[in-house]
Amino acid sequence: MTANKEKIIEVRGLKKTYGGEKKRGYKGLTPLLDVLKGIDIDIYRGDVVCLIGPSGCGKSTFLRCLNRLEKPTGGTIKFEGVEVDEAHIDKLRQKMGMVFQHFNLFNNLTVMENIMLAPVALGVKDMNKKRGELLKRKLRGEDVSEELAALPSRLEIEENAKTRAKRLLKRVGLEDKADVYPSTLSGGQKQRLCIARALLKNPRIMILDDSTSAVDTATDAAIRQGLKEEFKGITVIIIAQRISSVQDADRIIVMEDGKINAVGTHEELLANNQIYKDVFYSQQKGAEND
Repeated sequence: MTANKEKIIEVRGLKKTYGGEKKRGYKGLTPLLDVLKGIDIDIYRGDVVCLIGPSGCGKSTFLRCLNRLEKPTGGTIKFEGVEVDEAHIDKLRQKMGMVFQHFNLFNNLTVMENIMLAPVALGVKDMNKKRGELLKRKLRGEDVSEELAALPSRLEIEENAKTRAKRLLKRVGLEDKADVYPSTLSGGQKQRLCIARALLKNPRIMILDDSTSAVDTATDAAIRQGLKEEFKGITVIIIAQRISSVQDADRIIVMEDGKINAVGTHEELLANNQIYKDVFYSQQKGAEND
């Protein structure tokens, strides 16, 4: 199934331990807590990968280690063949869209201003960097007039971002909320806004930590359907509580007690993994009783 696919993330022996520190009001060192206990997994370009497992099994910590919001205690993470360390964090995060359970929205900015803030800033930064490089070449006597003229202006960067932002807001059902402030949105609407904001960066990887938990099943399905086109070619890593949200994932990773218990498709896990089977039938029964 993965023989002809390009590996985008390679994780080997990933460990994360909390504690063992001096803390005010605590005698001695804080107790150690092993959250990740040696994770080995390959993730392939363009795949949709889902993490499921009981609360506290390490799913969110694993994702936070992938983008270095948490520094691993041991093991290695490679992104596109390069080991991720302190020197590569900024480049890594520029290629990742991240949607976590906390929204981190600016309440003094409108929905449209929130979604455009980072892409415009990055676009202007990239344009200024390219202009600086071209001017250095000009000082060396090179003719760079055509390349300088081809650089976008700030206004063009903003207009391009706004055009795509409008399309993404429509995809997540928020096209009528562009000019309102986040404080007026429901939890589910804020989650959808964060998904659209992350996609506007044109990421190679999307990390979604239970990012549709605040919407009902029907809305969740509608959002996923609307975003299918946007997700094409992007590697998507999802933590989801609802198995119905991820049955069509390329691979589902079942985690238990800081380790990977099993990896497979929905059909494979339903046939061979008791943890997955128990969660699936429990949720199915709950849906029938609603």
